[in-house]
Amino acid sequence: MKLSELLKKKIPTILGLVFLGGGLVVGLLVLGQGTGGFLPKASPETTPKQLRITNITDSAFTVSFLTDTAVPGYVKYGTDQGQLKTQVSDDRDQLTGAVGQFTTHHITLRNLSPATKYFFTIGTASRTVYTDGGNPYSTTTAPRATGTPDALTVYGSVLTRAATPAQDSIVYVSVDGASPLSSLVKSSAGWAIPLSTARATDLKSFAPITTQSTLNIFVQGKDAAQTSRVTALVKDAQPVAAITLGQSQDLTQGAGTQTTTGATGDTSQFSASQLNSATESTTSGGTNGSSNTIQFLNPSQNGEEVNTTKPEIQGKAPASTTLIIKVESDPVYTGTVQTDAQGNWTYTPPANLTPGEHTVTVSYTDAGGVLRSEKRTFLVLASGSSSLPALTSTPSATPLPRVSTPATGSGIPRAGSTGQTFALLFAGLFFILGGALYWQKSLAYMAADERTMQSVSLDDNNQEPYAER
Repeated sequence: MKLSELLKKKIPTILGLVFLGGGLVVGLLVLGQGTGGFLPKASPETTPKQLRITNITDSAFTVSFLTDTAVPGYVKYGTDQGQLKTQVSDDRDQLTGAVGQFTTHHITLRNLSPATKYFFTIGTASRTVYTDGGNPYSTTTAPRATGTPDALTVYGSVLTRAATPAQDSIVYVSVDGASPLSSLVKSSAGWAIPLSTARATDLKSFAPITTQSTLNIFVQGKDAAQTSRVTALVKDAQPVAAITLGQSQDLTQGAGTQTTTGATGDTSQFSASQLNSATESTTSGGTNGSSNTIQFLNPSQNGEEVNTTKPEIQGKAPASTTLIIKVESDPVYTGTVQTDAQGNWTYTPPANLTPGEHTVTVSYTDAGGVLRSEKRTFLVLASGSSSLPALTSTPSATPLPRVSTPATGSGIPRAGSTGQTFALLFAGLFFILGGALYWQKSLAYMAADERTMQSVSLDDNNQEPYAER
């Protein structure tokens, strides 16, 4: 059959519309369910939690955090918050030259300039980037210090309850008057942290640490619930007694007092709230907002239903603190609020929220440089889906007149032409093929980007920082 004869055929145009709709659906499925692009959506499992900044010197600092599932982690940084072009991967990746997947992430930025403010973002999984309420995180390196501190190193081992090495756990050490330090637990169960690199809390000089200084050691296991705390004098931490995850000890009291800790056992300086916890503690926060706890009063629990499109979100946090509020909706709303003298705060989205599930994140950075954050999900009900008062259509509404079908010469509607149908068919095929090609290029880009994560140089001795020598 010739093309001219084929185009004269009359077949239902609805068939072409079916092809077009099918092409759109398949194209979207191929491209994935990205947010603001064609890349995978962030999920609670890959969201960084318990962000900490440690090991600040005049040329380096470490960013550490947790994720619920094992994923690659990296940091992009720079001195211009609009030009974060340098990327560094996990300390373990820098040693092995391969990109690993971890739940504990320990990323050291090296070869930095003294007394310089650096901006950075955090990336996990498939290039998902996290910021501080829409803006990059930031910290300032220490200025150059004079003098030579005493060579002191604390070290030890961390074991699981099954007496196996607690590899990939993170050991945090704090001393009064000193900036916090950290190190990873190696496959041998060992860890070591040189105290001679510690700076004072103002970073201007080396910390005045002696053998009689008290150490607060907090160990974070690969699971957020696996923690331990140990208090000991420096002289008794060379090495410190073996630490077992889930057990805490105070070695400053003679033979030491041992307790068992659970998911809420971390009460040290490094205690950080669970960013995605399903419930929040109401016992540690009190009623005056004096603790580091962020509490939600409205909505009071995850999944709570609200019958208004502009809910007033309420809660408690430390008094006189600036909070960053982020409502994950479409679009995303971000704002800041100041808590009052009692720690109370409220926030109302600037526009109506669409019916459905929404997530609000409240965060701030405390005086110790620890990011405190809590999330709460809530459901905005559609009008008429609740017994509470809601806007509904009035009985007097008059329906619009039915649009009449345009008449043809014979008085019977006629099917569309073949040319129109094929045009719609080709459009559907275009969406399918175009989506597949774009996704293929995106995967190639992500693979190349992961390879660049391995290009960071090690220290001068080609060894892991603070590793046990």
